[in-house]
Amino acid sequence: MPDNELFYKHSGRFEAGGIAWSFAAMVAVGVILGFVYGALAWLVPSVYLVIFGCAGLGAGVGLLCAQLTIAAKTRNKELIILGPTLASFAALYAAWSGYFFAASDWVSLILNPIEIFEIAQLNAKNGMWSVFGTTPKGIMLWLIWLAEAGIILGLATFLGADKPAHLPFNENADAWADQTETLPPAKAMSNHTIKQIRQQLAAGDVSCFGLFEPLDYEDAAMHTSFRVNWAAGHEAEQFLSITSITITQDEQGNVSTKKDPIAVNMIIDPEARAVIDDILASGPQLGEGMGDTEEYEDSPTDEGDGGEG
Repeated sequence: MPDNELFYKHSGRFEAGGIAWSFAAMVAVGVILGFVYGALAWLVPSVYLVIFGCAGLGAGVGLLCAQLTIAAKTRNKELIILGPTLASFAALYAAWSGYFFAASDWVSLILNPIEIFEIAQLNAKNGMWSVFGTTPKGIMLWLIWLAEAGIILGLATFLGADKPAHLPFNENADAWADQTETLPPAKAMSNHTIKQIRQQLAAGDVSCFGLFEPLDYEDAAMHTSFRVNWAAGHEAEQFLSITSITITQDEQGNVSTKKDPIAVNMIIDPEARAVIDDILASGPQLGEGMGDTEEYEDSPTDEGDGGEG
């Protein structure tokens, strides 16, 4: 994203009290969900629980951490990442504790990390469960545990940081710009035109908005989408994101969507918004005759080339 005042970037601000309570809550979330997952892993010794359970644990911790970060109004990117990272480690630690607690018939609650590691070593030597007639042991079992940890840590950290890192914040209103409107789409742009628009916006030149044209229904599979965010009750400052969308369908009927961000969270005022509305006024609404193809995603996804917005 261009580094100029036309585009929003987090201020880095945070409240010490908000960090304290939100981090404490994140760790508590990780401990509770991790402990439950660990106990279930003993009670239901299934490879499918291992695969889907650890993914669910990571996703659950991450999504809850994202909401806690937003509630704490944290706009510091390092802290946005640190919170769910701590929570994911707490979840992983609690999962081992919960597993051994269930394995001891709910008698021995082990909290000492050294003791947990020693018991894990013993279990790695003997194996803990079998799948397809094979009992993973030794290095193989350690690799499986490492993969589980990677899934939990990766999902929790990514999902916990993704939305707070990309959601704009209105500093004057002291509120997140979580009100969203999808504007009518425009015609698709060539790669050359997209590059030109990015360059002009990076230089602070907004005359490129004249290049957008209302969409015809027959062009719906390829179009340019527009999303505007603002803080409730504070429409004087809005944040515009523009994305090139290409929808394709293969011979098996599988539909895929390619999203190529053109501009992300460009700061506009009501006058600029009115100009954009006038340009797109004669086009169809995104929900009319075509699917709503864009959710809140600012980072490049689904085959997008990830060029600067």
